[in-house]
Amino acid sequence: YTFHFRIKVANFSGEDRLVELADQLPVSELDRVSVKAVELGGCLHLKSAMSSLPDGRILIHGDWLNLSRVEHSGIIEAHPSEPCGANVLAVGEHVICSSAYPRTNERLSDEGFNLLEVNLSEVHKMEAAVTCPSLILN
Repeated sequence: YTFHFRIKVANFSGEDRLVELADQLPVSELDRVSVKAVELGGCLHLKSAMSSLPDGRILIHGDWLNLSRVEHSGIIEAHPSEPCGANVLAVGEHVICSSAYPRTNERLSDEGFNLLEVNLSEVHKMEAAVTCPSLILN
């Protein structure tokens, strides 16, 4: 497996922090790991703007992030009217998503993903999304 870390970089010492993180990785893992900076604007959390999908592609809300430093061929954009629809949770071969974002969910379904749509209206009232109340245990 190859692991890709996409790290939110703040406007202040973010580049230095990114280098620090990369330096902490074991030398034996460097051929399997890439660390890339992602600049955010318009949202607080990286997972609000970008989520990984079961097949390695990513779901994004492009207005909230700058992917110029990240080479990735598998990008699916959340519907422009549903920016928070980019926050989904991949569990095995399934994608847990909010039923509040039907256009984004339709895009994911059209791409062949197995969706588990959940009513998260109470979670959304707290300005939270799918990943906020989630904890994945292996």
